[in-house]
Amino acid sequence: MNNNKYIYLCVIVMLCLFPAEARANGSLSLAGRFSWVRPLAHESRAVTLVLDDGLLMMEIEETFSNPNESRLEGVYRFSLPDQAFVTGFQIMTDGKNWVPGRVMEIGQARLAYQEIVARQMDPGLMEQHGNELLIRVFPIEPNASVRIRFRSHLAAPAVKDRIDLALPLGIDSEAEEEVLGPDGGPKGRTKLTINGTIRDIRGVSTFETEPVSTVTRKEDGETAFRLGLPAGPAGAVRLRIRLKTPAAAGVTGYAEPDGTRFLLARIPPLPVPEKARRGRVNVVLDTSGSMGGNNRARAERLLKRLGEVVETDLYAFSGTTLARITPDVVAEQTCFGAVSWGRLELPVAASGADGTLLITDGEELSPADLARIWDRSGRRPLWIALFAPEIPGELVGFLADKGGLVRLFDEAGREQAESALARAMRDIGISLHIQLPGDDRGVPLFGKLACGEGTEAFLVVPAASLTAPIRVADHAGTVLWEAADPGPASDLPARGWLTALVARQRVLSLACRPQTPDVVREITRLGLAHNLATEYTAFLAVPEDIARQYAELLNPSYLAVFSPPAFRKAREQSRGKACLANQRVLLGAVEMYNMDHAVMMDRDPETLSFDIDRLTTDGFLKGGISKPDPACRYLAGPGSLLATGSIFCVRHGYAEGNLGKPAEEQFADACAAAGYDPADFDIEFPADESPLESWLSEYRQVLYFIRLYI
Repeated sequence: MNNNKYIYLCVIVMLCLFPAEARANGSLSLAGRFSWVRPLAHESRAVTLVLDDGLLMMEIEETFSNPNESRLEGVYRFSLPDQAFVTGFQIMTDGKNWVPGRVMEIGQARLAYQEIVARQMDPGLMEQHGNELLIRVFPIEPNASVRIRFRSHLAAPAVKDRIDLALPLGIDSEAEEEVLGPDGGPKGRTKLTINGTIRDIRGVSTFETEPVSTVTRKEDGETAFRLGLPAGPAGAVRLRIRLKTPAAAGVTGYAEPDGTRFLLARIPPLPVPEKARRGRVNVVLDTSGSMGGNNRARAERLLKRLGEVVETDLYAFSGTTLARITPDVVAEQTCFGAVSWGRLELPVAASGADGTLLITDGEELSPADLARIWDRSGRRPLWIALFAPEIPGELVGFLADKGGLVRLFDEAGREQAESALARAMRDIGISLHIQLPGDDRGVPLFGKLACGEGTEAFLVVPAASLTAPIRVADHAGTVLWEAADPGPASDLPARGWLTALVARQRVLSLACRPQTPDVVREITRLGLAHNLATEYTAFLAVPEDIARQYAELLNPSYLAVFSPPAFRKAREQSRGKACLANQRVLLGAVEMYNMDHAVMMDRDPETLSFDIDRLTTDGFLKGGISKPDPACRYLAGPGSLLATGSIFCVRHGYAEGNLGKPAEEQFADACAAAGYDPADFDIEFPADESPLESWLSEYRQVLYFIRLYI
């Protein structure tokens, strides 16, 4: 396959909320012009879950196959959970190479895509529409497979001593039409595999999944589980966890191998202040034709309820006209026509309110309209009171970290819905916010700050940035909750992806400010530095030869890895990352093997080798391990695999090690930490190549052919 023809672009402005109802998720359908051929087969979905003190990393790898004799184009869709965000994606269409997505400034990404599209026939496009991750995939080769992989982060908040998490991972193969393989026979049912680990500082008392999985308790307090089954009726995969102690507010420290420390604050719902301030909220009442009759009566009743907890500046909006009214004339409003939300202009005086509430049935209202309203109202909390039979997932998704949506349509549960909205309006008036050093106002990474009822909120910050305790205060500055750094003595080992959460935390705080040039530059810098999609950055996945060919179109910070001599260094870094990925795959295979065998696999106490061939022949390591570097060799230790579970490479070192050090030094550090003497083990580490040897190795084949013609 000629990679020069294909480019993948991901333009993601905001990753949004998955609707509450469970449904089949993650499908690759054919683009319109290929509707006459047989559908693509969903072969497998492999999911890795790591839940650490309420923070969840979810990595999904999908495999689809093309049973046709034609090259096709497909569209992949996946709905993300509440407040989840993506930190990267990869795509493979040639069966050999993963093409990674990198982040660029959004203007540069769009320019590059448009220019390359103009010069090539078959581009692929990846976008975000509301709550859906959408990837256009091309080419899907005849009788071949295509693979998609992405990683996202979200939270699993606890209520008292329980965590009940529903993840949109179900695959409804029964609802899909029968898919035939290349031989004309049935392709078979999609296989869903989930491997996960759970760790919580409060301890895990009981754990179960639905469907039922294999659960293993480890000596270090970690719980591992594995679920493998063919797809069935669509639905969420549920994790039900009971903690040994109830969820308690506090701060936990985490340390990286290089000594960098991060703090995770878990903030509970707080008591209502004795002198809670009545806030002021802009209320925009949709008076289009569909809002008459019962909806107008519902709006009148709701406004009376809200008047008990908040001051309302009420506006009637019809067509493009916004008029100030009082609650007592709502019943007299004439409802007709349609509204143009994109042309809604709040008056200047409205910018002084604490938040905005839209009362509407949602017709003609899009996430783009909400983004504009949120921006024009000073990026303060934005809520919707929705009078509609169904909840539009894309609207809920946009509001996940900006406010919220409450549906008031059916009489059943109406009282509860009105109470929830009244509490939200009360909380807007109280104006809870996180106080950080330097008068910086923080917002939670996951969850919402709330009084009275709600779930816990999460905050992740660098320990070095805190010169005072983390505090939550109200509008008057009264501190309602505070917690200090517990100190490095109690730190836990940090997961490798924690730095991405810290960067995302900072982006969210900056996004709530007026978007001055300095704020935009800082959000852009964070997105580029930490591979995050923001309002001002986008994912672009381009094969290396395409990047060099269209160098003048692409962001210089992205192209730097393709220019000599930095390209050689970047390639070695890429090999190192592939090696670290191999280590994680091997560790997972060993864990699955040990769960299925009474006699578990361990490393040789002298050579630290372990039986990789058996993992392959027994089906725990499909296809074996492809070494990214000829010098790669995988060992385990220094401690027992049954205790520490560490796997390392004699060329690149440990996945959790200091990548700036040679592998031999990383091994010595690991031995010192575990109480071993490196001299006790019979291991040979490859010598580092000189620059000349490295160059000769890189161009050995070229030199060989040159010699033939001399």
